[in-house]
Amino acid sequence: LLVTLMHQGGGQETVEDPGTEAWAFDLRDRRRHYRMMLDEPATSLQLTADAEPLLIAGLMLIAGPPAPLFVHDARSGRKLREIHEIAGSLIQSY
Repeated sequence: LLVTLMHQGGGQETVEDPGTEAWAFDLRDRRRHYRMMLDEPATSLQLTADAEPLLIAGLMLIAGPPAPLFVHDARSGRKLREIHEIAGSLIQSY
């Protein structure tokens, strides 16, 4: 499963704009599995690496009120919950 963040507009100058949709592709058959509208624009996506992967969408804000993280079932795109306790955190992989 490959999930990418998509945003309105176009061109290279808009690549850093927050995304409004997440598109999931199945790498085996090379087809889009689903297209999901996000509750709020996001600047980062993270997939967990387990048997039932989660998709976590977040918005990194420089200023303003903290934004929640949104947790979805990565296979279906179904929203599972919002996490407000760590709002405004940047999702990073190491």
